[in-house]
Amino acid sequence: MLGTIVNVSAILTGSVIGSFLTKGVNERYKTALFDGLGLATVGLGGNAFVSNMPKTTYPVLFIASIAIGTVIGTWLDIDGRFHKLLASAKGGSKLAEGLSTAILLFCIGTLSILGPIESRLNGNNTYLFTNATLDFVSSIILGSAYGMGIALAALVLISTCYYTVDDKQQAVVTTFGKVTDITDAGVHLKLPFGIQKVEKVDVNVYQKITLGYDPVGISGYNVNDRDSAMITGDYNIVNVDFFVEYKISDPVQYLYSSNEPELILRNLIQSQIRNVVGSSSVDAVLTDGKESIQMQVKELVTEILKEYDIGLTLVDVKIQDAEPPTQEVIEAFKAVETAKQQAETVINDAKAYQNAQLPQAQAALVGASPDSTVEELIKYALKRLG
Repeated sequence: MLGTIVNVSAILTGSVIGSFLTKGVNERYKTALFDGLGLATVGLGGNAFVSNMPKTTYPVLFIASIAIGTVIGTWLDIDGRFHKLLASAKGGSKLAEGLSTAILLFCIGTLSILGPIESRLNGNNTYLFTNATLDFVSSIILGSAYGMGIALAALVLISTCYYTVDDKQQAVVTTFGKVTDITDAGVHLKLPFGIQKVEKVDVNVYQKITLGYDPVGISGYNVNDRDSAMITGDYNIVNVDFFVEYKISDPVQYLYSSNEPELILRNLIQSQIRNVVGSSSVDAVLTDGKESIQMQVKELVTEILKEYDIGLTLVDVKIQDAEPPTQEVIEAFKAVETAKQQAETVINDAKAYQNAQLPQAQAALVGASPDSTVEELIKYALKRLG
């Protein structure tokens, strides 16, 4: 975070100094200062090129990168857009013109990005301090021309370099997409300009899932029969409402191991509830077996969550309510059961008739010629049966 502190300090100091130079800075000195700092920047770039080129396995990538970057930069016309922005600012207040120049200069310059990266990754502060010097001189010149308001550009820089985490949260910090830190409650610094991104997660909060009903307002609810209707182990229908509490135990796994961890947990709980209720009697579900069912569901879901590793921990499972279904559902269930029983009765009657008639038919055919046709066998059997 040294880069942020040094840059902001340089901008603020330079802006204050420049604001006292009411007559501005002579154009000749401006040119000389920028030429000198520009030469130093070119020297640093050349030194980096000479030092690192022998170390690379594919030096052609350097040339290709410059070529591709040149084409993309020309296509984006960054310089042209910058000058258009300045031209539009000139139509407004003097401070707006100065701030647009300062923000672009301080926040998106090459060294403004490269300096903090090199400092953080390799402990090399050369680029960082060079950029701070550039910002210092630039802010003096801009401050002399546009006043103390140029210091506001430092606020833009600061706003991208810190974040706050609440007491109930943890923050996952990624650097170029790779997780590099997990921070707790408080104010923290980070690298600016999208180099580091922060995702905040509520880890110290119990969250809930309801099955069988949907809460409405403070004390109201809507019944959801599709989730609550279940078949017990003794083939009875019951409506069971569950209240589930869980919390985020691993923010990294929660954010990056799956797309919708809450939906995964909900489906998992629902399937295990149906499995446990489906192996329990209706009396256990409606009366004295609720606690056992709750414990079984919690144990099963907890074990599976360890395998899934989605960053969630099950805290509690409770049966909110359990009751027989509505009369309409009962009648539909009875109709299905009646149809099943009727089908079984028809099948059993057919088997009984088969068992009764088959021996008689076999006895009637005793003595018949094996070469007889079907018609001859029928006539022979009828004759025997008399």
